[in-house]
Amino acid sequence: MKRREPIFNITEPTLFAFLGALIAIHLVRQLPEIGPAIDKNALLFPFGAEADNGQQAFRLIAHGFLHGDGFHLLMNSAMILIFGLLTLKGTRAKFRNQTIAVAAFLAIILVGIVGGGVAQWAEWEWQNSFGVMLGASGGASALFAAAGWAIGGWRHLGIFAAAWAMLNVVMVLFSGTIGNISWAGHLGGFVAGALIAPLCVQAFSARKPD
Repeated sequence: MKRREPIFNITEPTLFAFLGALIAIHLVRQLPEIGPAIDKNALLFPFGAEADNGQQAFRLIAHGFLHGDGFHLLMNSAMILIFGLLTLKGTRAKFRNQTIAVAAFLAIILVGIVGGGVAQWAEWEWQNSFGVMLGASGGASALFAAAGWAIGGWRHLGIFAAAWAMLNVVMVLFSGTIGNISWAGHLGGFVAGALIAPLCVQAFSARKPD
């Protein structure tokens, strides 16, 4: 009898560990005696804001591990899971060594988070506005770019870039329904991922069988 393959065959401990960390941080942040302290030190604010406490360098990374609510966490986790699988396949094809491949994968996420934060700073400065940023969207956007590179090099990266830009336009138009969207953070994370992807991910690797 022929054995049927499962629809979802996800056995990536790296992804489970990263998503597990995001979930754990979100749950701990709900504790009234801990959550406010985390927010005070990890949320990203514009430069010069009284709330930044002079910890902008730390906030530039830390904000990417916080989420506004369960839906926000779910959406980012779904993106990280889907595009993280393709990206990990590409980093393994690029480096062969498991430790280096995982490090490259994490580097893409962190560079995306930082790139998204820097882009949001620029948008706040440009609009002369004040806001708060949190979420792994910059890192997820970087994985989206890296996945495009893994599938088909510059051509697919360009296709993914156009799709992500249009999707962000839609999200901004419907922001009143789905909540505030950091389009600058999304695009900044994508650009950061696109820049680092050729260094960390093997192009066309996602098309090759394991």
